Amino acid sequence: SLHGFGVWGVSLITTIAASTVIARERETLNWPLLRVTTLRPQEIIGAKIAALLRWLRWPIAALLIARVAAVAAAAVGAAVMVLFAPRLDPEVTASMQIALWMVTALGATFMAAFLIVELAASIFYNCAIGLLSSAFSRSSATAIAMTFVLNLVLALFVFAPAQQVAIIGLAALSNVPQPLSGIVFPVSVGLAGFFLPLFLETALAAVAIMIVVNQTKRLVE
Repeated sequence: SLHGFGVWGVSLITTIAASTVIARERETLNWPLLRVTTLRPQEIIGAKIAALLRWLRWPIAALLIARVAAVAAAAVGAAVMVLFAPRLDPEVTASMQIALWMVTALGATFMAAFLIVELAASIFYNCAIGLLSSAFSRSSATAIAMTFVLNLVLALFVFAPAQQVAIIGLAALSNVPQPLSGIVFPVSVGLAGFFLPLFLETALAAVAIMIVVNQTKRLVE
């Protein structure tokens, strides 16, 4: 879909751009100029990330608007269905309609918030992986190549195994006595599908940033 292509494009551009941030400075011999300033490594990295996000602000804003608009459209559609529900089922009362509208509003709010947080975590992750490659490379070409390799390794040996372990663990919930299994298992699968990638991206990004800061200190010294 167009939205999926947009997410992929922004992620790719973010990773590539971040991977050249430090390596390009070293490649063009501008890094010694940063070493003689009073800026701390954290400040240098923060300024680089801020400049990168400012450069990508319009594509990111477009993705946010698209996500919120999709959730709003789905919520409006559900609200309209609830509005006409009494005509299809006379047993649907006004109190039931109000309850359904509240559930729809809460669900839409949660989904919109999650999609915003998920996009922020994805951008943070791609920035961190790009910076990690950049901090250990002396040229932009090497940093870009390292970024693709690092993303592939993490996808194969971190994200995929974690998802498999989660699936196996959740499958054990199918042994829970009825009717709990009919409720616990779907909810658990949904929560894992929502929050497991988010948790992994955030944790890996935090570790990558710490490594980058440590490496930048060594480069500054």
